[in-house]
Amino acid sequence: MMQYTQFAHDHYTFENIYLPFAVTDTFTQCAGELNQCFIHTWSTDPLVILGMRDQQLAQFKKGVDFLHEQGFETIIRNAGGLAVVSDPGILNLTLAFPKQMITSIEEGYQKLLDLLQASFPQLTIQAGEIADSYCPGSYDLSVNHQKIAGLAQRRVANGVAVMMYLSINGNQELRGKLIQTFYQLAESEKNQSFSFPKVNPKSMITISELLQQEWTLKQTIDQLAKQLTISQQFKTSQWIQSNQLESLLNQRFQSMLKRNIALKEGL
Repeated sequence: MMQYTQFAHDHYTFENIYLPFAVTDTFTQCAGELNQCFIHTWSTDPLVILGMRDQQLAQFKKGVDFLHEQGFETIIRNAGGLAVVSDPGILNLTLAFPKQMITSIEEGYQKLLDLLQASFPQLTIQAGEIADSYCPGSYDLSVNHQKIAGLAQRRVANGVAVMMYLSINGNQELRGKLIQTFYQLAESEKNQSFSFPKVNPKSMITISELLQQEWTLKQTIDQLAKQLTISQQFKTSQWIQSNQLESLLNQRFQSMLKRNIALKEGL
């Protein structure tokens, strides 16, 4: 049975905000090359991770300026299509697999759903689009029709990354209002061919609210690791440093940097 290798959880500040995306791509490529699964967990300072589709908004700059005024940095990610919030109360998680382990998009999503459900057996987690959440998708994860997580996938070389943002604690309604206002400002001219979400701030909820107690990112990571240990799919190890891996990480970092420099120059 394939084992996952977990690395320490990282918190990223504005100074190194491109790094988690580069690390995820590096792990995903290495998953295919080394025939090994990886887990990458991380959080950030207040950040809105924009999708490539968001750049089609008629008043995109106006929306981005609003986010900056609210104290949120912005970045264009390399997977997924629409805006999501990341901050110290949000857990970002990637499972990276060799591509032969994931025969369909649904299978990749199901692996993450099964892991999350096993980690929170007291919750009944369902998959299905929450249309009035931010970044809605067919594999939104929800409890009682309120979204707790969004999933995306990305392929890099012979690796597949299944990615999730999970709302652990903090004011989720305020996060929803932030993205609601962003789209209201940025879509003020109705000339797009793509329909952007009409965000309802009450459509999403945190794990802490559902459990009716303050829950932390560390507690969540420990629960995830426990389930992988029980299923004998978990081991800890150190990331092997080499010039080749450092070079790969730098390439991925530069790719994210160039994408976002081009964005900012276009605003």
